[in-house]
Amino acid sequence: MTGVQGGPVFVSKPYFYQADPVLGQLVNYTTPQYDVPSNYDTVTDVEPYSGATFYIDEKLMFLTEMRPDTIFNKLSLQSLSKFGYITYQPIFYLDKIEEFTEHTANKYYGSIKDVLLINKIAAIVGYLLGSVLIVALIMYWIYLYVQKRRRNNQESLIE
Repeated sequence: MTGVQGGPVFVSKPYFYQADPVLGQLVNYTTPQYDVPSNYDTVTDVEPYSGATFYIDEKLMFLTEMRPDTIFNKLSLQSLSKFGYITYQPIFYLDKIEEFTEHTANKYYGSIKDVLLINKIAAIVGYLLGSVLIVALIMYWIYLYVQKRRRNNQESLIE
């Protein structure tokens, strides 16, 4: 966000999960349960044909960089000199869960299901027609073979 808007706003996983351990030591908060990754990871379920997101569990922490100004002229300088990091202040924590219900999916993406059904039906019809064609070709080959044998037998009887 900093590069896009120019403001000192950063986004990370909650409690700086999977970040440099020093960042986690710079903030005082309750001890996170890192042994449960689902508490901190963002999870999405994307439908492969349309690219639509049917389920999202988004967990993000928004932070701002604390910079010195005229009133707080020593802000962030202590952590910068002590740890080599600028101070980041969590602004808010986002924990958003969205899930498309079957009704919503049918409403917005029902046509995709129709196209996939037509695709399956076309494949089945193609396989059936192909099989019928192969059987017909085999039967025609047998018919030609039998006709040739009869002609050969008749010619041998004439001689």
